[in-house]
Amino acid sequence: QERVFDEVGLPLCETVLQGYNATALCYGQTSAGKSFTMIGSGHDYHQRGLLPRAIARVFREVSNRLEYCFTVRLQCLEIYNESMYDLLATLPGAERRDLSISESGGSVEVKGLSAPEVATEEEALRLVFEAESNRAVSQHQLNTHSSRSHVTY
Repeated sequence: QERVFDEVGLPLCETVLQGYNATALCYGQTSAGKSFTMIGSGHDYHQRGLLPRAIARVFREVSNRLEYCFTVRLQCLEIYNESMYDLLATLPGAERRDLSISESGGSVEVKGLSAPEVATEEEALRLVFEAESNRAVSQHQLNTHSSRSHVTY
């Protein structure tokens, strides 16, 4: 997990801190370890995935770059059976809205997707684990607790 973060996550974190969008994509067959690579183990700190490590790095860098003003937001979009779901719509005060894709000026946006501001690493991780608990899950032959959807953070 650490090596994947060092080789993939660190450069992406730096790109984000420079004000650009960045994407890490895990692709593979069922039970290949995509979710483990991205999220990791909730039981072992050393086995945390790319996303928790990236969140930690971004907040560490934000606290060290006092000459800048950063706003950090977190979005969690699930695509399941060709439909989109806001995985943070279950938060207190969140409003469930219809989601739609909008394209304008070379930019793509999911309209209606919540994007709460997060002030700390702990708050961001809490939202990630809230979103993970809202994912569609179903058993099949290769994995008894398989996420049956695609998710973006």
